[in-house]
Formats: sequence, structure tokens, C-alpha cells
Amino acid sequence: MNSPIVLEQWYPIVMSKRTREELEEEEIEEPKESKPRRSEADVRNEHIDEGAILIEFEPHPNASKQVITWWRGMEKYGFKVSDDGCLIPHKQYWGSKGGKEEKKTRPSCRSLSSQFFNDKVADRDRSPNNEGWPCTETYSHLCHVWNCASGEHIHVEEQWKNVKRNYCGLQDKCNCSNKTKCIRMYHNSFWDWKFNYLDYDTPKLKYKIQKLMPDYKFKILPKNHYINEDLKRSNRTLRKKKDKSQNKK
Repeated sequence: MNSPIVLEQWYPIVMSKRTREELEEEEIEEPKESKPRRSEADVRNEHIDEGAILIEFEPHPNASKQVITWWRGMEKYGFKVSDDGCLIPHKQYWGSKGGKEEKKTRPSCRSLSSQFFNDKVADRDRSPNNEGWPCTETYSHLCHVWNCASGEHIHVEEQWKNVKRNYCGLQDKCNCSNKTKCIRMYHNSFWDWKFNYLDYDTPKLKYKIQKLMPDYKFKILPKNHYINEDLKRSNRTLRKKKDKSQNKK
């Protein structure tokens, strides 16, 4: 009689957060000197140089003004677009930011994407079902890429369904038995995805992105789309520094 397959032998689940032992073993680094704050233009241009594309998407009709404002702020830095549809924003938007109260916190890119594209918010207050399975709603990445913000890849579902996806792909295909299928096989958060990214030099760029995100309208902006806005901000900053210097005299 064949022994049952232990899934952990195939795909051990590695937590995205480091363990206490790993943290305790790390050498304590000396505090580094604070660097001058970089301008929005510098951060954007660096991201574009790394392959990001400036894309302006059309929001869901019911998306709130606050969600649209947050999303537009993220859009200004561009997205890295993989040839299989992942939409990776600038790293400052991978997690949430702000106070403890939800209304004061800018959501992570996955939550923001779900609200902007699909007008769906995960219900965090749902109780377990009769079998004790966790039914709190989560944002599942069908692509298994935790910092992806594609509306096609973010799916709101109960936690127990999300956890099943961590064992998906043992036969190199989606076999987690969820109704909404995974886009690719599972790897943990430490996996180094070898993406092929589209960029401004990609032939038929808009057509290829539209094929990857057929349900959403968008337009591709030129690299220098924000140049006038950047110049105004730069001049305003210089005036403030000049006024501040004169006031000290």
C-alpha cells in the first residue's frame, strides 16, 4: 500500500515574515545617516529606467474618490508589466501606509486594486463556518505574486480557499479545486520570479497590455507626461528653501 503524499514534502509553506530566531541572530546594524528626501520626479524616472510604464486606468464606476486618489498617486510612478499580466507598482505601494484607523490608512496595492478595478473590499469580520474553517475574506493573488496589483489577478475569497492555493500546482497545473482557478503554480513569497517585462520599446505595447487586461480601459502615457507638474513642484520647493534661508538672516 502506497503511503499518502505529505504535501509539505513537496511545497513547504514558508512564512513571509522572518522567524524570531532569524531576527535574534541578525547583527544589529549601526543607524545610518538620513538621506535627503528624493523628489517624486527622481523616484519616477528611476522606476521608468528600470522598465516601468506610465499607465492611466479607468476606475470602476462605484470606486470612491479616496480610492481613486490613492490609485492615481500610485500610477504616477508607473508599473512594471510582465508578459503574463502581473502589474507591479513602485515598492512604496506594496504595503499599506498611515494610521491604525482604516479610513486614515492607504491600503496595500492588492486591496487598492480590488477596490479600484472591481469595487470589492474584503470582509475581515466574517466568523468561521460550522466546521471551524476560517471565513474571513482575504485578497488572493491568482498569480501568487504578493506585490501584483492587476485587477485580473486579485480575487476576494474566504481565507480557507486562499490557503488551499498554497498547495496548488503539484502536477504543474492548477489543482487546488477552487472555482476561480490560479493563473500559475504556487511558490512562496521568497521565490525569485524570472519575469519578462514589457517596456516602452515593446512592439504593439498597448495591444499586448489590453490582451493581458481585457476587462479594463486604460491609456499609456509618455515618459515625460508629468514634466510640467514636476517643474512646478521643483520651483515651489526652491522658493520655499530660499524663503526659509532669508528668514534665518
